[in-house]
Formats: sequence, C-alpha cells, structure tokens
Amino acid sequence: MKGRIIVAVIFIPLLIWIMLCGEYSLLLFVEVVVGVALYEFYKMFEKKDMNVYLKTGVIIGLLIPIFYSYSIWAKLKREKYAYFALVAIILYFMIKQVISGRIKEAISEISYTIFGVIYISFMFSHLLLLRYISNTPKNILGFNFTEGRLWILTIFLLIWASDSAAYFIGVKYGKHKIMPKVSPKKSVEGSIAGIIAPILSMILLKYVFFNELSFLHIILIGALVGIFGEFGDLSESLLKREFEIKDSGTILLGHGGIWDRFDSLIFAIPVLYYYLKFFVF
Repeated sequence: MKGRIIVAVIFIPLLIWIMLCGEYSLLLFVEVVVGVALYEFYKMFEKKDMNVYLKTGVIIGLLIPIFYSYSIWAKLKREKYAYFALVAIILYFMIKQVISGRIKEAISEISYTIFGVIYISFMFSHLLLLRYISNTPKNILGFNFTEGRLWILTIFLLIWASDSAAYFIGVKYGKHKIMPKVSPKKSVEGSIAGIIAPILSMILLKYVFFNELSFLHIILIGALVGIFGEFGDLSESLLKREFEIKDSGTILLGHGGIWDRFDSLIFAIPVLYYYLKFFVF
C-alpha cells in the first residue's frame, strides 16, 4: 500500500502536467510506456522458453511513436506511410527468420513479435494522434488548452473512473463472475459499474470541457470507453493466464508492471480517437 501511495503522489501530478502541457515529454511518455510494456510482453514468452525477437521488437515498437509524431509535424499522409511500415515490418522479420535458418516454431516466433508491436505500440501510440485531433483552444479556469490535450486528459480520467468503480463495486457487491476462466475476481456487478462510471464522468466533463457536445455523443463516448477499456483489461488477463503469471512486472511498486497499468488504455485510446475522427470532428 505504501508503494502504491508513493507512485500515485509522484506520478499522477506529473502525468497530468505532461497531458496538458508537455510536448516532447508527451512523446517521451509514450515511448517509455511502449518500450517497457513491450519488454514485459516479450519476456512473458521467454519465461516459457518461446522464442521472440525481443530487442528487435522493442526497437521497432519505439520507432512507431516517433513516426506518428513526425508524420503529424511534417503533415504527411499517414495512411500511405503506415501501409509501407507494415509491409516493411513483415518483410524484415520474414527475411531475418530465413537468414537465421531457424525452422522450428518459425511462424510463432515471427507472429508473436509482430503482434506485440501492433497490439502495444501501434495501439497506444494513438495517444499522440489524439493530441492533435483538434487544436481549438479552450479556456479552462483561466488557462488555455487545446481540445486535443483535453481529450487526452479525459481518456485517462474515464479509465481511472471505470477501473475504480469496477474494483470497489466488485469487491463490495460482486456475486456473479463474468469470465471466471479469464479473470476469476471480475464480476458482472463490477463490470456494469465500470461502464456506468465513465458515462457519468463524461456527463460531468461535458459541463467542464465539452459543452458543445450533444448528450448522445457524451453517453456513447463514456460507454465505449468503459466497454473497450474492460476488454483491454480482460485481454491482458487472458494472455497472462496462458503464461501463468499474475503481474507483467514489478516496476510500479505494488501496481504491477507498465503493461498492467495501461492495458485498458491500449484498447480505449484508439476507440476514442476513431469515434471522434469519424463522428465529431
């Protein structure tokens, strides 16, 4: 518990500053999350003596946030370069495997490595795209922030609300297990609370940040973040259960690993980004 309090006191204010004011520090934050989470993900395979390209996978994963940032600053057409990057990654790993001469479990070695890059780096790097989804300035309590930065803060607040509600309601009232084979402690009651909490939070944030948004958008955004955030958590639980581990790491002093802390956001960030991109902006 002491470790959890120390981590919260130090990192939450710093994280909020990075979200609202950081430029290069936001990119650095994404790089740290991606790099450490990928390392934890690949080490999970190595502990079971399953081969993956750990170093290469982490390096490629770290290049994706840089590519996202550069494409935004240089105003490149990301779709064209994203297709190129995907083809280049597949070609690289296939050729590397051929040169290595390793035939046994070749397809699993390549697939696990590429999956890690797409699942963690590609998905979480959408946080940088969310930053620039709108540069419209908004005055909040006398301070000017772009709308994109407010959406970054919002997605974290919604996930924190969802996780907290799911945990506390689940502990106190949870009687019906939702997916006992995947996550034995998660309950139907907790999961419902984990969807309602971000909806209520979005209603509150409407009057603070997004007064121009309709209630339909507000409710849908809250529900989508809650639902996909929970699936992000359950997906990590599914993968960890296969490898019989409880936490992905110990770096956060009682909070587990980086992958543990950001599993919900890995799903929720791109879902929010594309909802806003397709239906709001």
